[in-house]
Amino acid sequence: MKNLKYLAGYVFFLTLFIKGMSVYASSQEQALPQSKLDITLSFAPVVDLAAPAVVEIYALQVVENPFIDDAFSQFFFGFGVTRNQIERSLGSGVIVKSNGVVITNYHVVKNGKQIKIKLSDHREFDAEIIAKDIKNDLAALKLKDVKDTLPCLVIGDSNAQKIGDLVLAIGNSFGLGNTVTDGIISALNRNVGGRVLTQTNAAVNPGNSGGALVNMKGELIGVPTAILSRTGTSNGVGFAIPSALVIAVINSIDNGGKVIRPWDGVVVQTVTPDIANSLGLSKPQGVIVKALHPSSPAKESGLKVSDVITAVNDRKIMDSGGYAYEVASTPIGNKVTLQVQRSDKPINLTFTPIVPPENPPAEKTTLLKHTGLGGVIVANLSPAVASEYGFDPLGEGTVIISIPSDNPLLVLGVQQGDVIDTVNDHKIKAVEDLTGILDHPLKHVTIVLKRGNKTMSVSIERSKNH
Repeated sequence: MKNLKYLAGYVFFLTLFIKGMSVYASSQEQALPQSKLDITLSFAPVVDLAAPAVVEIYALQVVENPFIDDAFSQFFFGFGVTRNQIERSLGSGVIVKSNGVVITNYHVVKNGKQIKIKLSDHREFDAEIIAKDIKNDLAALKLKDVKDTLPCLVIGDSNAQKIGDLVLAIGNSFGLGNTVTDGIISALNRNVGGRVLTQTNAAVNPGNSGGALVNMKGELIGVPTAILSRTGTSNGVGFAIPSALVIAVINSIDNGGKVIRPWDGVVVQTVTPDIANSLGLSKPQGVIVKALHPSSPAKESGLKVSDVITAVNDRKIMDSGGYAYEVASTPIGNKVTLQVQRSDKPINLTFTPIVPPENPPAEKTTLLKHTGLGGVIVANLSPAVASEYGFDPLGEGTVIISIPSDNPLLVLGVQQGDVIDTVNDHKIKAVEDLTGILDHPLKHVTIVLKRGNKTMSVSIERSKNH
């Protein structure tokens, strides 16, 4: 009798189990893949659309490595000896117009003496630079002798992207040819070295610079430009220039290739927890206005120092990178609406970004050899010069635009963007002050430079022939 009870219980539970499995199987039948498309999840359609427009770039660059104008060369040869070294720059580019206009990073083609473009179908073209945006590391190239229509990418809206969106990075990784990696957008509007960039974990490696970051529609939403790595290879932190900044370079082609960014004349700082507490804000969000240029269109609209900007064009601002991006991606002439907190009172302000004024005139000058600073290019700082090169927007004086590789200032630690304060104790207010002093037969030249809040002094001894 006892055994019959156990048997009855076993049959009961077995029946329940069979019924449960039947219900489970029935539910699974409804979720089973019904087609090959359901079974095969792939980025292939996106790659097929985007990859043909991504090209390989090879630029021959001549780099002067002086064997220099030093005492050794002067003693044995009687003159300075310069040895030119040919370097091959390797990178990627994206065709954005079917007639052969290619966007890439400026650093890929900078100083390029010969630029060659290789298409995905292995055709090769010579190319020339037709526009450049040095501050944002962008350049536009034009392929020569294009006789047919080339595949090109549609420019997507980087403003519409969200953290977590799927993306593909396509480029000439390690010189292997077009390579595709996948990932997501890790962060938006990262302020990296004064540039506003999109962060992605899609693998970006040497050679990817200037290539394509595309969304799932195959649209160009960014141009890979840098990685954060201690090894030189991808650690899952790559950066791309948002497509909204690329559009300005493309539009500049019809205006002589000079990219002009909208200017607001505002210097801001991210609101930290300490700043938020001191201002009585409920949370650290937005940017605080640190300074305003006297000609600032935002200042004319009523914006004041210590105002906190919480939103631009109805988009919340979390940090200085977000604010810079919103202004930089606004076409000149379009209105910008600010939501501002001033003494616990919300205020709405509207201004129109303008062309950065060149006041004072730049007077870009290449210093002659007899000055002891041969080849150094200087200019008067203005909002226009600061915007073009990424210098201090409120800076004044005579700024160093570039230094040739054979100039001793490089060895002494002088950099592009340094402002010349004095030469031999003479105050330098403009380029003409500098050239006037350097034209004198001075044996020693002592230059005091300003770099932000820091100053440094360098001394140069002119040769007897000067």
